[in-house]
Amino acid sequence: MPDAHSLLVGGSIAARRIACPASFQESLRAPPQTGSTIYAAHGSALHVAITDKLRNPKRKLVGRKYLDHIVTQEDLDELLEPADLALDELQHLCGPLDVVGEELRVQVPAIPGAFGTLDLLLQSGSHSVIADFKFGSGVKVDILDADGSPNSQLLFYLLGAIRHIPPHHRIIIAIIQPAFSPALGYVEVTRDQVADFERRLVDAIANALSASPRRARGEHCRWAPCKTTCSLWTGPLLDLSAIGVPTTTPVQPNNNDWGIFLSRAKRLVDSAVQYKAAIDDMLIEHLRAGGKAPGFGVKLATKNRKWLDDVDLVAKSLKKLGLPDDKIWQRKLQTFTVTDAAAKRLGVTIPDALRPKPPTTDLVLTAEDDPNALDMGLRQQEFSAALKALKQE
Repeated sequence: MPDAHSLLVGGSIAARRIACPASFQESLRAPPQTGSTIYAAHGSALHVAITDKLRNPKRKLVGRKYLDHIVTQEDLDELLEPADLALDELQHLCGPLDVVGEELRVQVPAIPGAFGTLDLLLQSGSHSVIADFKFGSGVKVDILDADGSPNSQLLFYLLGAIRHIPPHHRIIIAIIQPAFSPALGYVEVTRDQVADFERRLVDAIANALSASPRRARGEHCRWAPCKTTCSLWTGPLLDLSAIGVPTTTPVQPNNNDWGIFLSRAKRLVDSAVQYKAAIDDMLIEHLRAGGKAPGFGVKLATKNRKWLDDVDLVAKSLKKLGLPDDKIWQRKLQTFTVTDAAAKRLGVTIPDALRPKPPTTDLVLTAEDDPNALDMGLRQQEFSAALKALKQE
């Protein structure tokens, strides 16, 4: 089996290839992505740690070294404990689960050279579970894609692992993200859904290799380096007149021209932010490799200092310097994540009244079809009616 992931398709880009087959040929125009971040290395170490804990339930993880990372108490409290609880939840759902495979390389049979590496394949007497850990805290990954179908990355791994799954087993795909609540997202999938995904993927790859592949812009572009050259991204960005000329007419609820301008401008600004991030990453990689870019260089990032992991040593040393206890230690409530984990271990539920949501009148932007979107026209009518009633009183 090859060591390098296929440029054509993989688990993390399966949804992108299906949504936009042209992304393959477009990605070949961009410099290859190299290197790894400290966040990815941290996540990889925690993958190994939680799998070790699954195999050895009594294992003490704090202080142990995995992939050059020493597990800290913060790792345990904020990430590993919630991940362990998510695995417990899967055990309640599926029965006692055994680790059948970890960091399992799976070949996707329908596409030569395509393979993936799934985090965990778990099995009980009745269920098989494809579990994927996401230890980052940046962006939550949903178990369902934007079109409502099961997560394409997990389906890609499942497609490669299907030969390891007994015919009578129910199949669960699960994403465990301990930095978010709930930490576990899962859905049961059928073999018909797996077959449908395979057909869509094979059709998309065939289209990707054609002379005029289908091109589309959407959520699948978020982490795509190919948007730096894609005409659907560069066209509007390079032609600022695409948003039109702002009106000088005072803002009125029925001013449709002003609303159209703001909508176009918002899309342009959002595109520019994503485009900038992609260009910055590619420019750093180019310069890291020894390339030249007139007017730009690289330097080491500045990071905030942090205390040694040995807090007792730090406290004793500060005490010797004459600092009082209240300037060394602070007392505060634990985070929701840590307290929730402890409560679930005890089998108790924390009352919502202890952590109410603060009332707010602040507004944030969302998609027009968001079920939580407010009907501002209705709210204005309600306000006018209330004001009228108040005047009559």
